[in-house]
Amino acid sequence: MEIWTFFFRHESNTHHPKSVPAVYIGVQVPPLATLEAGLALARAEGMPRGTHRTGCFEVQTPHGIHQHVEENRIDLTTPGKRAKVVFKSWEELEAMDPIQANPGQIGFLDTLRESGKVNMFGAAKDLLVEFPELHDFEAEEILAEWMGMGSRH
Repeated sequence: MEIWTFFFRHESNTHHPKSVPAVYIGVQVPPLATLEAGLALARAEGMPRGTHRTGCFEVQTPHGIHQHVEENRIDLTTPGKRAKVVFKSWEELEAMDPIQANPGQIGFLDTLRESGKVNMFGAAKDLLVEFPELHDFEAEEILAEWMGMGSRH
């Protein structure tokens, strides 16, 4: 058996779905199982099906990551929706160019810090709201890059 990790968001009536903290569960899945089979097992363990922007948005396996290209929930019910779910192996992800923050993102983080309204260690979620084109891992990397800049910016 392999452990697959399913990341999902619960429904929220008061917050943008991407600002709702992600939750995850680890599920034992047979080796070489399909994504459909893994999702069925995760739902049997209590993961909600979700709506357009809630529900499971990422699945990490020992082989790589399944994600929706627009960070919506993973939905395999139609060919069009299935086509928006991509898989990247860990090797592909490691070979990708590192994420680099653009000046607008750096300025946003500087302004956010100066406002004193948030703990900057959690500012990745603010980046996701301000820059919805970012993936969760990109926002985390941009925040880490910004924090590493210290007083240089």
